[in-house]
Amino acid sequence: MTYREFWHKLLPIYDTREAQAIARWVFEKQCNLSFEDICFGKDTQICENDAAALEKILHRLLQQEPIQYVLGEQDFCGLHLYIKKGVLIPRPETADLCEQIAQDFAGNHATKNVLDLCSGSGCIALALKHKFPDWNVHGCDLSDDALEVSQTNAKNLALDVHFFKANVLELQSTDFNEKFDCIVSNPPYVCDSERADMAPNVVEYEPSMALFVPDDDPLRFYRAIIALANDLLNAGGALYFEINPRFADAICNELTSNRYTNVRRFASNGHPNRLIAALKP
Repeated sequence: MTYREFWHKLLPIYDTREAQAIARWVFEKQCNLSFEDICFGKDTQICENDAAALEKILHRLLQQEPIQYVLGEQDFCGLHLYIKKGVLIPRPETADLCEQIAQDFAGNHATKNVLDLCSGSGCIALALKHKFPDWNVHGCDLSDDALEVSQTNAKNLALDVHFFKANVLELQSTDFNEKFDCIVSNPPYVCDSERADMAPNVVEYEPSMALFVPDDDPLRFYRAIIALANDLLNAGGALYFEINPRFADAICNELTSNRYTNVRRFASNGHPNRLIAALKP
């Protein structure tokens, strides 16, 4: 099967641009062919084993399984991450959150203690540790799959990040022996009622526990994290969230009512009010 044949078979599911991007990724990963190789026709000379593997990959993609799970990888903020089913796939909005933190702390060379709550694949914690090697970075998640993936990524990348199991909704400040200069979270924030509007490759494959919250309590994670940060953040410490834009006003109000200052909203990936930052007085 050639590159052209492969991406043409994806057209019932993906538009042309995305189908071609997925096909390039597959041929590079499975066949070790660059796009330049493809342009020179080397995709017509693949071996029998690769041809069989391409058929299996195509079958999974046509079931709308995300390419990241099929290939077991995702690039994020310059890092090559291991990904598997059961763990949320890192997205551009989350990369923008990391970039915003990096911008805010640029030029500040003091060692920082950082806590990433609902860490999933570990992408945020690992990206920050990669950017700021002297930081002490911790991450937690309730999912055993997420912990396995985040710890594997830390080992593969030789980044010293401590990941531990915890339910953010039950964490107490007494569970920690230290305070933090930065707390960041991309918690579940999609309402159950929004499932019907989401793509099958998300709803049918990615972990519900990392995505959805009840319609009658959409801010449950934000309230819990803000309450925890009240005790765990050092004075002047920063709190960062990725959010559902529907609840930007409510989350900002929650922060200001807890006396946080310099509450800022940021757009990300074409979505207004997708990120929030605030400082503890």
